[in-house]
Amino acid sequence: MREKSLTRDTHPRKLQLIAVFVAYFTAFFVTNSLNIALPSIVADMNGMAYYSWAVSIPALATAIATLIFGKLSDMYGRRIILLAAPGFIFVGAVLSASSQTFVFMILTLSLLSLGVGVLPPLCFSVLGDLYTSSDRSVWAGLMNIPSAIAAFMVPTLSGWIVDNLSWRFTFWLDAPLALLTALIVMIALPALAKRQTHRIDFRGSILLAGAASTMILAFSWAGSTYAWS
Repeated sequence: MREKSLTRDTHPRKLQLIAVFVAYFTAFFVTNSLNIALPSIVADMNGMAYYSWAVSIPALATAIATLIFGKLSDMYGRRIILLAAPGFIFVGAVLSASSQTFVFMILTLSLLSLGVGVLPPLCFSVLGDLYTSSDRSVWAGLMNIPSAIAAFMVPTLSGWIVDNLSWRFTFWLDAPLALLTALIVMIALPALAKRQTHRIDFRGSILLAGAASTMILAFSWAGSTYAWS
């Protein structure tokens, strides 16, 4: 469903584009900063035995969030979901910065990953609502700008923070960025003018999550905790 209300004059398109670019940048900023900080987190919390879980479980949360929240954005509008995503990032970042055990860190990273998994696909969905197919590809290509900026600056910034301060400060940096993103989205994107009735496939969603989780557990345990046979 296309959100016709996104083109209203009360919300200038340039401001909407800024919101999209900021949200896209936030997703890659958080992802890159986590990649830099994770080895130090593992060493500090003696979490080497669970290192693969710190990657696979948040990745699973990202995949599930992309599918489920994408459907919810069709039902309730892009704006409400784009506001919820930074909320997950904020809560996950605060809890991660306060974590005392590596197992709890995995849980908080999964919560943070729910928000990270939602932002990039929804940014492209908003572009699809704003522009026709002929213009959409141009702006989709320009989305490489915020991701490239994040890839250029975040490794150096996060590396300096980890080496000179603490890996916890990388999460304290993610938290205000998430709030800023939510504020810009709230100002720039209008709410959906009219909701449409959709049917949610709850059984399919549960089966999807269960099958993906089982596969992750199988490949994590096989050959180590249990034999491949």
